[in-house]
Amino acid sequence: MAIEVPKIDPTTKAILEPKTNAAISKKVADDITAGNTPVATALNAASSQSFVDLLKTAYGSVVAPQPLTLAGLQQAAEEAKAQGKVLVASGTLTTTGTLLLRCSHDLSTLTITYTGTGTAVQIGDPALDVRAIVGTAPRVKNGNKGASGTGWTDTTCGIELVNLVGSNITIPHAYGFFDGLRLTGNGTGVVYNNVYIGRLENNKRNIHNTIGPAGSWNGENTFYGGQLSHLNSEPGAGVVQLLFTGSAESEDFGRATGLRFIGQSIETTIAERLVDMQAGKSILFIGTRFEDPRGAARAPVHWGPKAADNMFIAGYNAERMRQTSEPGAIGNAVLTPGLWQMPGRDQTGTGRGGGAILNNATSSSAGALSVMEAAWAGEDSATAYRAQVSANYSRYKRAADTFPRIEIDHSNARIYFGDGAAASTAYLSRAASFIAVNGASLAFLADNTYDIGPGVYRPRDVNAARDLSAGTSVRYGNGGALPTPIASLRGQTRLVHGAAGVADTLHICIKDAADAYVWKQIA
Repeated sequence: MAIEVPKIDPTTKAILEPKTNAAISKKVADDITAGNTPVATALNAASSQSFVDLLKTAYGSVVAPQPLTLAGLQQAAEEAKAQGKVLVASGTLTTTGTLLLRCSHDLSTLTITYTGTGTAVQIGDPALDVRAIVGTAPRVKNGNKGASGTGWTDTTCGIELVNLVGSNITIPHAYGFFDGLRLTGNGTGVVYNNVYIGRLENNKRNIHNTIGPAGSWNGENTFYGGQLSHLNSEPGAGVVQLLFTGSAESEDFGRATGLRFIGQSIETTIAERLVDMQAGKSILFIGTRFEDPRGAARAPVHWGPKAADNMFIAGYNAERMRQTSEPGAIGNAVLTPGLWQMPGRDQTGTGRGGGAILNNATSSSAGALSVMEAAWAGEDSATAYRAQVSANYSRYKRAADTFPRIEIDHSNARIYFGDGAAASTAYLSRAASFIAVNGASLAFLADNTYDIGPGVYRPRDVNAARDLSAGTSVRYGNGGALPTPIASLRGQTRLVHGAAGVADTLHICIKDAADAYVWKQIA
């Protein structure tokens, strides 16, 4: 609770002005006027104390003195840290310096206009961990931000959480900075924090998660809500709603990991990228709202070279998300009612394959994935599917079919072909070194139109159990010199091309009366 200091009568302890002060809680005002405890007790016991000091004693807060100065506010913050109390301040402050908050604080009614070139407010400590504080940051505005469309000073930051651990922080508003809200691990970590966002408005990078030098980390922070927006007139190059950058360290030491973003509203039509994930792993976005209405021209979600295993789950317009990526990006997924993108990847050394892993725990023949038709009205997916995949089968049929028209039997390496009215027994399969046809004859659906082995792609042998019929002719190639007649050549016909001036001859291999095999010339 932020409290303004009123003027009081030193004798009666009554409030002189303002009579109505919105910044004073009703309880405090009533206590002072009626002489009730705890304020009246503190006043009577130590009437020489200032009203601010009395509030410190009675309510466990450190109230920044008025009129506000950065030095006075910083001194109150250090006092609150030393005493384990809550810093309270309200009003407005214009400053070129940085306010460092290492204590719990309620600055919800304080507005800071920042006119410097660095960071307006740091929560945490650039040199060491700050743990388990609760705070509402002040509203911050970049006083140097020019008119709309003039760009940003690239060294400014509204609010930075640095080396903060296990804390709950509310960010009401940040406007006009290069980085609106930045989380930095600097030689240690910014981890296990809950961050509640109001509005981040027209900062070039509204939220920036990053990693400092070697040995730094940024992980397991959860972000709740918030409007992220830009003015339409600002230039789009480098403008991004959520930016994730890393360091040169390998694997997970050089990128943010395990962050969670819940219910953010991304409202923009000019950002170059909505999300720019240059470096980040296992970062989860739940219920993100995308307000960009530009169709194919909408700004993308970009996966950079150190983006791995990140996921968007549901959210308004999430299924219309446009994505771009760079080499090295891997395993980034989108799961929404209108888009299911599960690229996955091999898990080296774990014995697990990549991609979407589906398992029907009841039966290997029952469907683990069913694709329904557009007019599906909730019928049983076990039978009303258009496509179905199980561990043993892949099946495909028309909407009115009872049985599959195509069924791939994974276990027996067979492809069945049916008519949808009855279970098919006709299939192609591999048997030894050849592809076999079973349960049906093989035919062409257009007469005298297609070939077997056209051009140079000829079969070597054609073996027929009974007849070999030709509609027009049988053409022989040059058989060359006749081989020695043997039993395996019995019945074989060969054409021997003659040289210039010599006639061709046609021969057949037969067995004579003496049971010897011979070539008999038939033409």
